[in-house]
Amino acid sequence: MRVLLINPPFLKGFKEFNLNLPPIGLGYIAAVLEKEGHNVKILDLSVEQWNDNGLSSYDAVGITSLTPTYPEALKVARRIRDNEPDIPLIIGGPHASFVDDNAFDVFDFAVRGEGEYTFSELIDALEKGQDFRGINGLTYSTNGKVKRNPGRPFIKDLDTLPFPARHLFNLKAKGYMKMDGEVVASAVSSRGCPFGCSFCSASRLNGLQWRARSPGNVAEEIEEIRFKYGYKALSFVDDNFSLDPKRVEGICNEIKERGVDIKWGCMSRVDTIIKNPWMVEDMAEAGCTAVYMGIESANEEVLESYNKRTNVEMIKKAFEILKDNGMGIIGSFIIGEFKETRNMIENTIKFAKALNPDVAQFSILTPLPGTELWDKVHNRIIRKNLEFLDGTHGVMNTEYLKPEELEDLLVKAYTQFYLRPERILYEIKYIIKTGDIRELGQIWRFMRARKFLY
Repeated sequence: MRVLLINPPFLKGFKEFNLNLPPIGLGYIAAVLEKEGHNVKILDLSVEQWNDNGLSSYDAVGITSLTPTYPEALKVARRIRDNEPDIPLIIGGPHASFVDDNAFDVFDFAVRGEGEYTFSELIDALEKGQDFRGINGLTYSTNGKVKRNPGRPFIKDLDTLPFPARHLFNLKAKGYMKMDGEVVASAVSSRGCPFGCSFCSASRLNGLQWRARSPGNVAEEIEEIRFKYGYKALSFVDDNFSLDPKRVEGICNEIKERGVDIKWGCMSRVDTIIKNPWMVEDMAEAGCTAVYMGIESANEEVLESYNKRTNVEMIKKAFEILKDNGMGIIGSFIIGEFKETRNMIENTIKFAKALNPDVAQFSILTPLPGTELWDKVHNRIIRKNLEFLDGTHGVMNTEYLKPEELEDLLVKAYTQFYLRPERILYEIKYIIKTGDIRELGQIWRFMRARKFLY
């Protein structure tokens, strides 16, 4: 069958950060479909435009969605339905995995959880005219009633998955994230998270059990990324790349032994960094230049409420280790915990400036479907539009602050961090080094921070 896979765009907030990465989840689904003999196209609306011409050439359309991009996914689906009413429409991704029962006025099917084999089995069933009762992980509607098949077990051996179909990404499209001026590829080396932070859905979406690909399998994909597709920069987007330091050592050794010259970054945890400084040395030697960490707060009672298992001194030590090894640091900070006061948030802003990561990402605590936080407080949300659940909008009152006050503090965080004279000089040096003039627009947007965020 001929299948179109669509990634809808962010319309607000973080879209302006130039953090778009090729949609790796769709790349995996496309690879499995192609292995089964299907013809696939990927359309990434975060960086591409499209028109309705050619829709009739597809036999099915799949659309992925996060919660804040779900309204746009609905718009895309309705546009397709208006033009080609008989094309089966399939929704997948994190939002559909947790909220799968209200999409059937537009969509025909919802794929829950890991979608590679659920989606492939659905396409095979559509092609052969078979029923859908035996497809685990699938939700569908029959005679106006929603049918939810049993969940699909998580893939135990991730090495058995084909590498993502990166030949379907439009790398000529402007808007993808860059690292030192180079377009960044995305990769996933593990799935699952045992930590269960209250604001994150990763543990439920991908399981509490951490499942990791072997160092050799990861290195083989890195070779393909570098030598087949020509990427010079790579970001591992799994939540726990460094959970097993010995596996990280194995990946680093494979990269060095294979002579792969590529800059790469990953996500890690504060506690993992401080317990394994030797691992950071290995990573630096193998080309790692950036580490993303969730710092979240300067207030330890807030860190405890998030189940972070860290404290301020641990955070400072992790920064010291990373900087000693020449690593760039992307730090994430969250404001708006329910018992957090204005002074506590301002302490976090001061802490961010003192830590001085290469990139600081501030967001407002936001309950999302699939999180422990959502279970506790979703009935307190006063802004019901899903587009506002993007981390840049206040959507509920805390004990001390209203949504508009949180938004003011978010603007304050960005402007105070990025409009310091030393920070502006840093951005100018980066532009001179990389020739990436988009950073000029970034500085301008920070100067107009409210319009930038909203």
